Amino acid sequence: MEFQYPQLGFGTLRLPTKNGELNITKIEKMVAEYQKEAFCYYDVHPHYLAGKAEETIRKTVVDRYPRESFLLADKMPFDCKNKDNYVNYFASSLINCGVDYFDYYLLHCMTEEIYANHEKLGGFNFLLQKKREGYIRHIGFSFHDKPELLDKILTAHPETEFVYLQLNYFDWNNPLINAEENYNVARKHNVPVFIMEPLKGGSLIKGSSILQKLDLKKITIPSLALNFAANLEGVYIIMSGMTEKEHIEENRKTIAESGKYPIPFEIYKQLNDQLRKVNKISCTACRYCEHECPKNIPISDLFSLLNSCDREIWGTSLKSFPGKRYTVFLEKYKSYISGKGKADDCIKCGRCESKCPQKINIRKYIRIAANTFERSSTDIKIEGIWQRFETVCGLMRVSQKGLILNRWFIKNNYKNIAIYGLGEIGRLFFHELQKYPDISVKYGIDKNAANIHIKELDVVDLCSGMEGVDAIIVTATFAFDLIYDELSKKINSPIISLNEIIDFYEFP
Repeated sequence: MEFQYPQLGFGTLRLPTKNGELNITKIEKMVAEYQKEAFCYYDVHPHYLAGKAEETIRKTVVDRYPRESFLLADKMPFDCKNKDNYVNYFASSLINCGVDYFDYYLLHCMTEEIYANHEKLGGFNFLLQKKREGYIRHIGFSFHDKPELLDKILTAHPETEFVYLQLNYFDWNNPLINAEENYNVARKHNVPVFIMEPLKGGSLIKGSSILQKLDLKKITIPSLALNFAANLEGVYIIMSGMTEKEHIEENRKTIAESGKYPIPFEIYKQLNDQLRKVNKISCTACRYCEHECPKNIPISDLFSLLNSCDREIWGTSLKSFPGKRYTVFLEKYKSYISGKGKADDCIKCGRCESKCPQKINIRKYIRIAANTFERSSTDIKIEGIWQRFETVCGLMRVSQKGLILNRWFIKNNYKNIAIYGLGEIGRLFFHELQKYPDISVKYGIDKNAANIHIKELDVVDLCSGMEGVDAIIVTATFAFDLIYDELSKKINSPIISLNEIIDFYEFP
């Protein structure tokens, strides 16, 4: 049967739960609604839903509907260590799903590291073999890296019949996701595009007040996001992780009618600008990071909890705040870490970040979570004092050893800078920089600007207009993460910790 594309795909990463367990009754009703149309495409993975996704699709779809009434896609996990892993994962997936073949099968979450591993082990050859044996109808891969790598893979493997890409208007020009560039590469190779995260894990479903500001009161945020995806040429499937039966009908209608109501790109740009002001951690709860964490920290849950808190209290010990409101957050935190690792258990190994499709600085936010939900205000103060001490010692070593401080600035071609934080460390740093005529400190930034007076230096607060500079150096290194987030909303200049400059000189 020929279908008119794009079509809605049924994702299984975020199926509804009840009392901590998958709500099979509700999922069956969702499947019944989805099966009303001729085109039905289900997407699973051995690790989704804590390893229950394949079994759930078998119970709610495979055991209840004719095999020819739906398409099923499954994935090869990215943690394969040898060729036997391919054989075992694939065989287990066929059994768990209760099928004799997969309509679509893909190598999952391709990055530079994962692609190199598949090339070493023969991942594409394995899929081709299974296709020849009749166990796979179409082969492809999902991708989370730079466009140069995508071009390299599609050039080396013309047998690729489709590619999963993360495409949405929020990430279209996001340099960490490279959505537009990756889409253009796929189009160049004429490979059908299957879209992941059109709603960015649900983070694009919020913002009715934003729509009112843009005079779009009759349009919903989800329909805007799906409309953007559906109007891209070469798109075949738009995956959606739905949790309500009504979502299926609404999403299908939006995709079917997308061509009738094209939205000007300027609207998406305005919406994007507004959402960036209110979004916090862009976690989509895929939990790939948690599979890598040696301390079993529930990273996605902790990020969700941080996002539910006011941004102003991040990094400030909630144990120091009286009142029922903050007790609720602390109790929620305790429930998330029950039987798992605490935020303070993080050993900063970085394995989580290597698998994050959203390229989140996970270690930074885990540290913020530890300060917010776990540590006392005294612990945080002691850590801050220690970090200040280390920074001062580093600056003193630079001066005492006669090292040339401007080497780092020359290397990075930074001539005009601003300094954030004009306490004792900031003043010391400013006076050190005055020794170098090729570095110009244009101004200082401090929340207490009105009470700071430094000869030959203008000091402004965060509410003042800040002119563009080559870089802003943050001397309050103990609070760098929070300062970075706050400054990045107000100015596009690079924001750098003073410790990065000190580390450049490789002190013991």
